[in-house]
Amino acid sequence: MPVGQPPTAPPGATQSGANQWAPTGGIPSGPPPASGGPGGPTYSAATGPVPPPQSAPNGRRNWFIAGGLVVAALAAVGAMAAFSGNGDDDGNVAAVTTTAPILETTTTEPDDEPIEEIPGDELPPSVGELAESVTLLVTVGADGREIAGGSGTLIDPTGLILTNAHVVEQIPGVPYETLSVRLTDDPANPPEARYEGTVVAFDSALDLAVVQITADASGAPTTVTDLPTIAIGDSDLVGLGDDIRVLGYPGIGGDTITLTAGSVAGFTAQAGVGNRAWIKTDATIAGGNSGGLAFNDAGELIGIPTLASAGQDAAITDCRFVEDTNGDNVLDENDTCIPIGGFINGVRPVNLALEIIELGRLGEPIAPVEEPVDTSAMTGADFDVPVFSSGVNDNGTPVDEITQISPSAERVCAFWEYEGLVDGATWDALWSVEGELSEAFSFISEEWIGGESGTWWVCAIGNETEGLPPGTYELVLAIDGETFASNTIAVSDAPTSLLTLQNDLDVFICFLQVSPAVAQNWGPDDLGGTETILPGASREFEVTNGLYDIRASDCENNTLSEVTGVNVSGPQTVALN
Repeated sequence: MPVGQPPTAPPGATQSGANQWAPTGGIPSGPPPASGGPGGPTYSAATGPVPPPQSAPNGRRNWFIAGGLVVAALAAVGAMAAFSGNGDDDGNVAAVTTTAPILETTTTEPDDEPIEEIPGDELPPSVGELAESVTLLVTVGADGREIAGGSGTLIDPTGLILTNAHVVEQIPGVPYETLSVRLTDDPANPPEARYEGTVVAFDSALDLAVVQITADASGAPTTVTDLPTIAIGDSDLVGLGDDIRVLGYPGIGGDTITLTAGSVAGFTAQAGVGNRAWIKTDATIAGGNSGGLAFNDAGELIGIPTLASAGQDAAITDCRFVEDTNGDNVLDENDTCIPIGGFINGVRPVNLALEIIELGRLGEPIAPVEEPVDTSAMTGADFDVPVFSSGVNDNGTPVDEITQISPSAERVCAFWEYEGLVDGATWDALWSVEGELSEAFSFISEEWIGGESGTWWVCAIGNETEGLPPGTYELVLAIDGETFASNTIAVSDAPTSLLTLQNDLDVFICFLQVSPAVAQNWGPDDLGGTETILPGASREFEVTNGLYDIRASDCENNTLSEVTGVNVSGPQTVALN
């Protein structure tokens, strides 16, 4: 028996179960979300690594994200720290050590070999030269205790440093007095405390900040003009499969700077952030490494690596209850959790940081504090069923409404209406392809920035030349760890056929769900919440050829009939009895 709630009863019908999937009612409408930037809403950070779950042998299961186990990276600063503080008298520590396995990546000590020869008289900077522009940022308490650490990159010889917001924010209850800036002239040696910095720009939602060096290591005011820097590249030119390398000071790298290497695994786009919200990479980004340098073969800064999907235990993976392992038809802490996360990491494209960099050049000190978000009033929060489109218009509306798209397409987008949300709440958009969670397409533990109500969208972006991986795509939407809606689309050039469903029961069918067999959820009500099928009557559906499961329910949400594994390869009639 598949896990999940049946849809809401239509007008005039009684309902005995909770409403899991609301009908879409067509393409969402309403004004597009406002863009971010100074004076506008801030943006979200923290998507994360998610390896695919194991497929269930029978039926389907609901994706469920256990509240309390999924913690946005911004809220778990300890998970970003490169080392621990000494702790207070009660033995509590202000930050924790993060370790992570390095899978299919290389971690080496940077050397002075050039990255790659390019035409012309100039070679790109060596990894050793780039390492001199990467800083270790350490927050220090009034008593001199080191609280937490992260990385940053010098982008101006006057001491302007680009980093993650969570690296430098003031945490309630664990304030810091000074921000120590540490540099090295030799990658083989640990960085030395040379300066102190002041936060001059801060965007908690994009998880970006800019620090200006303002004092020497003793706290005496100083001005610098000749610090080593890295050139800022164009992250819009980064392509799928391109090489990407990360330099920083992760906990797994000891005291010295660490290099990890990988490739670009995918891109995501979302309303309020832009066409490229994240660059996904398989290069390991461990705690302390976030905020540092992601660079291309030309030695240019193309992104800010951000460790995401970090749980409260500071592990690189977290655990989610996505399978009913004890067979009680409830997904909760009594089930065996599935570890996810670890090897697809988020890099915030540097083009999204250009505005905050210019703001930071003004040199106005600010208090980097993120106020706690009160989500207790979100009792009516809801995501509607997503509908799919081949793209997004300039005004934030869907280009079209589709149920199938060719694999040659560059992207597939989903739009949905929402209400009752609070900015700062945690949400997820989980894309699966052929039943396996897509690490490169999903948004994990994002910070909501769309306001209380309206229309939102996200896009999974494929290869510009090869398109999207073919298969059945399923999108599951969650708010604060609770699943609210899902839908599927076929990314396929397969033909469509008419599927006729005959009601051979002696009662009305009020809810009918025709779902691809590889989907994890039953999905929306295909009768739209208003239509019914009388006893002896039938209903036709046009579907992409493939395997389907079918569930029919009465007007009180009681399951009447389930048929699984229907192979549609031409016109077909299925009796529901």
